[in-house]
Amino acid sequence: MVTYLVIILPLILTLQGWTLKPDHGPQRPAPKMAWFKLELIYKKAAQVINKDIQQSTPDPNHPKPILAAADVGVLGYYTELEILDLVGLNSREALNYYPLEKSAYVSNYAVPEDLVLDKKPEYLVILEVYGRNTLLKNPVFLNQYKMIHKIQSDIYGSQGMLVYKYFLPE
Repeated sequence: MVTYLVIILPLILTLQGWTLKPDHGPQRPAPKMAWFKLELIYKKAAQVINKDIQQSTPDPNHPKPILAAADVGVLGYYTELEILDLVGLNSREALNYYPLEKSAYVSNYAVPEDLVLDKKPEYLVILEVYGRNTLLKNPVFLNQYKMIHKIQSDIYGSQGMLVYKYFLPE
């Protein structure tokens, strides 16, 4: 009897954390905390960039454009671009731009504006909240980059997923 309790009770408690039909993402049983919304938004951003690349004239000086982002997994998977990981997990050079001032943060992460301005990636994908107190207030950035798409999202208190493209200043 005790053996059954030791096996069955944890199993029952574990199953309480699962749902048979999630409200988004793959429609199969999954933990209730499984959350794919952010990845789905990044996939849309990757599609926007891929479409823009197809419609653009290639730059012979930069045959493989650089895409900068803080969450790079989905973007790296769905694009064939070189990735600049703004967090520094895959791009060690980003670590030189941290720590940031406390005032840069609205949430748990903020984009180091100097990193983007120094590296000049052709594309930048960020949640608005990541750049609210840094890049999005920087006149140099706003002169060099133009938003080519905004995907509606309030994840982390953001006002959308922003896709920017570098343009030579006029």
